[in-house]
Formats: sequence, structure tokens, C-alpha cells
Amino acid sequence: MHIKILDDVAKFDDLVCTEVKWMFGEDCGEIGTSDISICANNILGCYYNHPSEASDEEFYIVRNSVNHALSNLEYIRQNY
Repeated sequence: MHIKILDDVAKFDDLVCTEVKWMFGEDCGEIGTSDISICANNILGCYYNHPSEASDEEFYIVRNSVNHALSNLEYIRQNY
């Protein structure tokens, strides 16, 4: 299976960090699972006409990347 989002890992990383900063970078309160899914779908929208075109594997990679980025939110706030 071809994982389209990993064709350019640097671009993917930048998209994740930029989207996480945009959605959660300012005064964010509780972050729920639906917020993380929305963020993941926004990122997938950069690769597909509709996020549902992505494979389940790609969705989980993006979702896990968003979770990881959230754990590094202070770094992202300062560098993106």
C-alpha cells in the first residue's frame, strides 16, 4: 500500500505543525478526540480532494502525529 502523506516527510511535518499551531496554538482549553480528528482531516485535505479518500492507515498516522505535536506544543508555538 502506498502511503501518500509520507512521500515528502518534511512537508508532512510542516503541515502537522502548522495546523496544530493554527488550531491549538493560542489560548486553547480542553482538546477532545473530535478536535484531533478535525485537525487530522484538515491535514489530509492538503493531500486529497476529500479527507475520506485517505486510507485508514494514513488517517491513523496523521492522528498520531497530531497527538505527538500536541505534546510538543510549546516548541511548535515558538518555531512555527
